Amino acid sequence: MEQQGFDTIALDRASGECVLTLIDHLPWDAQHLYDLQQRINLCLRTIESGELFLSHPDAADGEFAIVLRCIHEPDTEARAFLEQAREMLDEAGYRLRFGPLGSAYADTSA
Repeated sequence: MEQQGFDTIALDRASGECVLTLIDHLPWDAQHLYDLQQRINLCLRTIESGELFLSHPDAADGEFAIVLRCIHEPDTEARAFLEQAREMLDEAGYRLRFGPLGSAYADTSA
């Protein structure tokens, strides 16, 4: 099976939403943004090729969300990238959400 791009998958039975979660531990820089774009594209290919449904057939009838859980708070450039990606995915019928891996980003003062 081809690499899928996501770290976990969950199906919200109440809403029917299939959630692909990406765990992100890297500090933000240009290479990181490029790698993240590749991971998001892998998620989309996994959905659109139907490969996802081989292991998760219940996901076939629902909506999809890609959720990015970050250790480091996105900087200005990363936020701009994520907002642009969110808009593009929204237009394609998918959702993109992002936030801290835990209760707060590791580099945010409490």
